[in-house]
Amino acid sequence: AEQRARHTFFPLTPAEEGRIATLRHVTPDMVHLFKNKRLLRNTRVGDHTCWCLVEGTFAQARRYDGGLLSTGKGPTKAKTLAGSRGSFFGRSFLIRNRPPVLLVEGVVGLLEAASVIDLADAPWVPLAAVTAGASFTRDPQTLELLRGRRVRILPDEGEAGRNGAATWHAELKMAGAEVDVIALPAIRNDLALLLADPHHHARTLQHLFAD
Repeated sequence: AEQRARHTFFPLTPAEEGRIATLRHVTPDMVHLFKNKRLLRNTRVGDHTCWCLVEGTFAQARRYDGGLLSTGKGPTKAKTLAGSRGSFFGRSFLIRNRPPVLLVEGVVGLLEAASVIDLADAPWVPLAAVTAGASFTRDPQTLELLRGRRVRILPDEGEAGRNGAATWHAELKMAGAEVDVIALPAIRNDLALLLADPHHHARTLQHLFAD
């Protein structure tokens, strides 16, 4: 936490909000909401000004030009800042009321999930697992916020995504949540594909929030 606190964060400009919306095909309204909630900020990583998703003790940065950032494990598009800790991202959306929750994988997935909720005008809120290996046993406070609620899991494709979804499903069931797992073959469970062409995937968007 002390290491992450050494990073300096500063607000996005309106032009930078537009760059993120264009880069990720997310809705401008959600970019602006994330900025106002201080979930979306700027920081410097090496020689690059990056946009950064920040909540509590976790922060992950990406370059505006989509380029790679150096890490100890090699170059990557998304760099988790030193000192970051946490298993789930987007807890601030769970505090008020108790709408249904769309649980996705990946930190940027929170912004994508919020955008598809916005496009569908659905009374849902987003939550993201930091990785497929995240577990509610390491984040009991977030699990408590989901107790008894309706949660829909959209796992990433592949064995890791399926295993992660199975773990979350079991943990949420034990907490008394009404939980299911959805598959969207038309977009291979990739919300970025849906956001890139929402009109073409209108039926998939509708199905995502169907009863």
